[in-house]
Amino acid sequence: VKRNGIALRDFPSALRTESVCLAAVKQNGYALRFVPSALRTESVCLAAVKKNGYAVRELPDALRTKAMLFAAVKQDGCALHFVPSTLRTEALCMIAVKQNSFAIEFVPSAFRTEALRQVKS
Repeated sequence: VKRNGIALRDFPSALRTESVCLAAVKQNGYALRFVPSALRTESVCLAAVKKNGYAVRELPDALRTKAMLFAAVKQDGCALHFVPSTLRTEALCMIAVKQNSFAIEFVPSAFRTEALRQVKS
């Protein structure tokens, strides 16, 4: 998993420890998809979204924290697409647009004017 995090998919359940899962998501954040629910700890999930912002799709609801969401959109602004609309703050949207101007597509209309300024600067 240190060379190919997605290999976690083929690991027997008995071998999926927190340290193995952490190594997998550090190599490829998308490997979070193959981490058992019980092992989706804050540290494993944070490592995943820092490597691949789209891993935000696999976060347990309890870990959809401000810090976790900021880490995801900081890594890939378009991960904003997978952030529930109720959690899309103006600050989060600005970070997303700064990271990737195409994220403007996922910014709520109430924040678009300021977001467009970020794109132009």
